[in-house]
Amino acid sequence: MTVQEIITKANDGMDEDFPDDEIIGWVNDCLDGLNYYKPDSSVVSVGTSGGFAIPTDYASDLRVKVGSKFLDQVAPMNEDYQGFYFLDGEIFLTSDYEENTSITVVYNKRPARLDYTLPSSSPDIPTQHHPMLVAYAQAMAMAKDDESERFKQFYGLYMTAKIEFDAYTSKEGIALGSGQVQVIR
Repeated sequence: MTVQEIITKANDGMDEDFPDDEIIGWVNDCLDGLNYYKPDSSVVSVGTSGGFAIPTDYASDLRVKVGSKFLDQVAPMNEDYQGFYFLDGEIFLTSDYEENTSITVVYNKRPARLDYTLPSSSPDIPTQHHPMLVAYAQAMAMAKDDESERFKQFYGLYMTAKIEFDAYTSKEGIALGSGQVQVIR
């Protein structure tokens, strides 16, 4: 579904049309509450000065692995254990790894926000879950209009879709190793 299709569907069946920016604002509120990884990979060259920045789209469950082995998170600068640590918004490996060790960062990504001025763009969650965004926007529209019965109807649709989304991401998400970004350190 494109942004324009989401807006059109959200306004379908409403007593009045809500402004595009308001509808997409509600959709973005919905997206902000989701953790999802859209599989793609990128190689980032990290200097010799130490760590690399935590990805800006990081939402939860960040793990680091070298080769096929996931590392333990250790206390910052604790050289008694082999692993990784966070310090000042960056991820570092303990000193027992060579400078050019290749690591993989696995994490759940925060979906990108939508812009109502880009009507042909689409949410970066799977298409089968786009109706959840519409139902949420419709529920918020009914809340704004103090239509409690219709709010309950649309919010129920949203909650059902959200449960399905959560079940989908628990199967497809980090537990199975998707959401990998290859990083060269």
